[in-house]
Amino acid sequence: MDLSQPSITASDVYLSTSPSQTAQSQPLPAPSAQAFTLFPNLPPELRAPIWKHALTRRIIKWTRTANQNIFTAPKNHIPLFNVCKESREIAMLYGEYIDISTSSSDEPVFFSPIVDSLLFEPIWTDLIPKPGAKVIPDPLDSLPASLRAVVRNIMVHPHYSDERKRPTTQIEKLPKLEQVLVAADEKSLGFQSKFILGTAYDIKLYYAADVRRRVPGFRVPYIAVGCLGWTGTERRKMHHGVQDTRELVRVCENEAQMREHLREVREEEWRFTQGLQGATGGKLRLKLNFRSVDATGRRRSGEKGDASGERGVGSGHVGKKRADPPVYERGLANVLEDPPPYAETE
Repeated sequence: MDLSQPSITASDVYLSTSPSQTAQSQPLPAPSAQAFTLFPNLPPELRAPIWKHALTRRIIKWTRTANQNIFTAPKNHIPLFNVCKESREIAMLYGEYIDISTSSSDEPVFFSPIVDSLLFEPIWTDLIPKPGAKVIPDPLDSLPASLRAVVRNIMVHPHYSDERKRPTTQIEKLPKLEQVLVAADEKSLGFQSKFILGTAYDIKLYYAADVRRRVPGFRVPYIAVGCLGWTGTERRKMHHGVQDTRELVRVCENEAQMREHLREVREEEWRFTQGLQGATGGKLRLKLNFRSVDATGRRRSGEKGDASGERGVGSGHVGKKRADPPVYERGLANVLEDPPPYAETE
């Protein structure tokens, strides 16, 4: 858009024409509700907060393999980098993005300590170390000091154990840490809620029993459960490809909030299914093709395909009735009525 030539609006046309010409002229088309053509004409002090509000929160995965740090970020998930020069400058200024690319990175990986979260495995160990147990080095020691000094939000994988655990990672080495979330897929909040809440409790216990003993007066960050889910068009797909672009869709502090979010997810799935049935005239079919594959995921040679849909896996199931598709209950499945049996300890 050439900013030196002001755009013509409906009011400009009305003031520059006579009443007779206005009556005979065609009405101007209404502007799109998603387009704000006057944005370039706003003063910089108004454009900057709008650009800042458009910063997207992402999840940057950090893995440690073969003595090397690998950072993985969703591709093309910083829209402001692709709009214009001004948007890129504003994003770098307010997002404080830093380049954390390594030699194994296919493309530059940028991390914003303001809006992004660093997801990693804290390496859970027994609360009371066993005699002769191997000493595991702290993964945080391998991070650049410049990155450790600015990280504010982290997400950790839960441990799937009924026993009390503690992280090998000394999280207090992150001086500006403000938030610790236990990563959980929003659709697994039912049967995994016991372990997810247990992990959040173990992190709180770690700060209360270990960190404050070593560092009196240490400020404990916010600890909760972070629900990950697909957004946009990916939310309606069954297969999402290789890249994991799930985002943080909700933060839950207790089991009641987790139950509420799971109920909303189930209702959303139910409404989506009803919409598909309405679009297909009530004839919604789920066709499952089972294949025998080897360890590499390839189809075994000599296997005959089954295109009729009336037979099961193998020739011994010819003529048998097909199994009904799975039915999802609108509620929380496989969850104890009582909270996880974790007793508070002194």
